[in-house]
Amino acid sequence: MGAKRGYITLNTLYLKYFNRSFFIRTALFLLLFFMIAPHVAWAQMHSVPPIRHESRPFMVDLISVERDPPNVDSVRLDIYLAVPYSSVSFLYAVDKYVADYGVVIQITDKAEQSQLSRLVEDKYQTYSIIRPTAKYGGGSESDRADASQYSFVLAADHKYEIRIAVRDLSNQHERDSTYELHTPKFTSGIQLSDLIIYRTKKGQQILPNIGSEIGNLPQFGAGLFAELYHSTASTQYGILVRLLGSGKPHEELGRWSSSIVGTGAERLPLFQPLDLPELWLGTYDLELSLFADPQDTQLKDPELIAKRRLAVASRRINESLQHGMPIAIEDIDEAIDQVALIASPGELDSLHDAKSATDKRKALAEFWHKHKPFGDDRSNPPMDVFYRRVQYANENFRGGPRGWHTDQGRIYIQLGAPSYIDKHPYDVNQKPYEIWEYNDLSTRYVFVDQYMLGDYRLVSAPPPSNVFLWERESY
Repeated sequence: MGAKRGYITLNTLYLKYFNRSFFIRTALFLLLFFMIAPHVAWAQMHSVPPIRHESRPFMVDLISVERDPPNVDSVRLDIYLAVPYSSVSFLYAVDKYVADYGVVIQITDKAEQSQLSRLVEDKYQTYSIIRPTAKYGGGSESDRADASQYSFVLAADHKYEIRIAVRDLSNQHERDSTYELHTPKFTSGIQLSDLIIYRTKKGQQILPNIGSEIGNLPQFGAGLFAELYHSTASTQYGILVRLLGSGKPHEELGRWSSSIVGTGAERLPLFQPLDLPELWLGTYDLELSLFADPQDTQLKDPELIAKRRLAVASRRINESLQHGMPIAIEDIDEAIDQVALIASPGELDSLHDAKSATDKRKALAEFWHKHKPFGDDRSNPPMDVFYRRVQYANENFRGGPRGWHTDQGRIYIQLGAPSYIDKHPYDVNQKPYEIWEYNDLSTRYVFVDQYMLGDYRLVSAPPPSNVFLWERESY
């Protein structure tokens, strides 16, 4: 099946649902509003490489829907792919700039009864993005992307592995991601399609938010879309959307309810507006439940909700600091322990006074709000810097439960990258040691690996408490 594609910006793309063909396959374009984390200018270092924050090469949504006409033995899988302009190389070609890239989509049958994996789809397609010189400044454009849509017919109630690769044809640099998929089985009873998050809605038009990250959603106007199959005419159904935390038991962080009257049609669109609360870093679930009685949307008991609903669809979402950053804090207590490295005694008391997970999230959000520079709207550079350093510490320093908890990790988080590192891992008659020089701070720190396990402990004077020099990084 041919791919549908288009060039998209934040303000120009809408998807429209027309009568019986209102689902996304009628759309020719997709939106990806994709914020690329800026490259950080670091002080020159030796031995320890600077952190690299590369833009994610693409964003993907996998949406399973009922076929038209319905077929209980198969489903339609729609794959939506958006490749940001900033992730491909534009080359000058006389009077324009051109970026060429290729897309590979491979779908492998992973059914348990199969002795060997079987490739059922293998698609390759190339694209070109052309930019006139008058409109191209030569830099990254994080709010534009080249979008494509692919549709496949797959067996219902089946396991698949989907590999998607994007290759920059100018330098042959290829990146890929693999996804596990278990297709649903749409029967003759009441059921829901997969969920789509949208940014805004105007009538029957929505502006979709592709991918699992929700940090770029507007405060108002966002919502969920799904198809309802086989509704009964003139029957009023209740719709309940719950936002659930990742802990066990799942903590309900928000809920939205509405109702809809069934039409008896094969497909019925459901639009549910959302006013998402301020979320902390981590993974969450949006769950849409359908009830035969609208009064059931007031139920609080999770077991009773599960028992009374007719159908349910859910979607995993992430809240992250910068798009493309693999950061997700699921343990709120660990998050509070981390900011203890830089918090004042009064701030730490406020954080420790919070008892419930909800209160802890609010306290942590308030902590970072106080550190937010005046004049910034949604961005918070100190918070961004802090968690970039936490991520780097976890990936590069050994010892303790996590890298951020080590002596090297603590100093790195508080002060940032050293100007210079003098490493001595193999000196004769010497324990391995490192000296970190901070030229602009006129200070140095010495670490020794006492047990030769890669756990370098601080043996010089520690840095001042409650210090966080986030401004040392350039934005």
